Amino acid sequence: MAQHHWLRCPAEFFESKCFDELLKLRAEKRKVEIGFESQKRVKEEHTRKQEKHQMAKDRHKWDVLLAEAKVDHQQVLALNATHAATNALAAAPPTQSLIRSLRKV
Repeated sequence: MAQHHWLRCPAEFFESKCFDELLKLRAEKRKVEIGFESQKRVKEEHTRKQEKHQMAKDRHKWDVLLAEAKVDHQQVLALNATHAATNALAAAPPTQSLIRSLRKV
């Protein structure tokens, strides 16, 4: 009986020690996982912010290109109107005032 008690005490001691070690390792592993997940969330948020910024830059670029195209279109319309007016003047028969002004030159 004494031998049984004597053998049981060290076994319980080592079992307790191993259980405590297991709990410590689990806690450490959990902390690492929590830290990893936290870092992963931060990285994903940073990536989302970068993508949002890039989309804003792209949108601005297309807005500028659209504005430039509208200006170009207006300039073409103005040139076409000027060209049409010039052609109309050239095709029209000379008026009396035009003839008088040409004679003075």
